[in-house]
Amino acid sequence: SHMRSVAIARLKATLSAELKRVRTGESVTVLDRTTPVAVLVPVPEAVRVVQAAARPYAYRRLSPLTTHDPMRHLDEERGER
Repeated sequence: SHMRSVAIARLKATLSAELKRVRTGESVTVLDRTTPVAVLVPVPEAVRVVQAAARPYAYRRLSPLTTHDPMRHLDEERGER
């Protein structure tokens, strides 16, 4: 079967549609003007199997980068107008 080819600019504009085609089994050659630079190919079925995470991700509570009050800084900048 003939492999589809698409220019980078067009690919940027139609990425979702192109990826939909790739998901159905098509391969797409990406062209930089007339030079082939990449090929988008479907992921093999075996790799598509998504495994559940071993454990839920634990989010760390982030500490503030500064204790400085940004609103006070703004007021100072504006000269308390």
